[in-house]
Amino acid sequence: MSMDLPRAAFASGTTSPDDDDTEAEAIEAAHEQAYGAYMDLKRPESDYLHLPWPSVDTLIGGIQPGTVGLVVAGSGQGKTSFLMSMTHLLLNRERCVYYLGLETTPPVLRTQLACLRLNLHPGDVLSGKLKGHPAWADYRKALKLQRRHK
Repeated sequence: MSMDLPRAAFASGTTSPDDDDTEAEAIEAAHEQAYGAYMDLKRPESDYLHLPWPSVDTLIGGIQPGTVGLVVAGSGQGKTSFLMSMTHLLLNRERCVYYLGLETTPPVLRTQLACLRLNLHPGDVLSGKLKGHPAWADYRKALKLQRRHK
């Protein structure tokens, strides 16, 4: 049910058979919204996704199940670094993470996350700098496993 009902229906003083239905629907929708908010207040703390940094988590208060969190900033401001770090830490806690990057392609995001999890610098891998390293074959194998794993 929508709460976007015309306010004139409640303020006009004139009624029609449809006005009574509209008012009853609005009251029912308001009741459902208030009850939902009340139930959210009773939700156990363990239901919330808590960020891996206590000071940030305290500021935000955790993320309620069923919500979508957005990180918004200008290009080059550290959104990807922040989210890669958070994703890595949450995966270490065995949490499920969905990440939709809008500036970086999925293969690059997967490579960056795999590098973070393997303690490699993503720039070295993406640029090809590590190809000459004696352990490159082992790194490449581990990167492929990490990209498929999560």
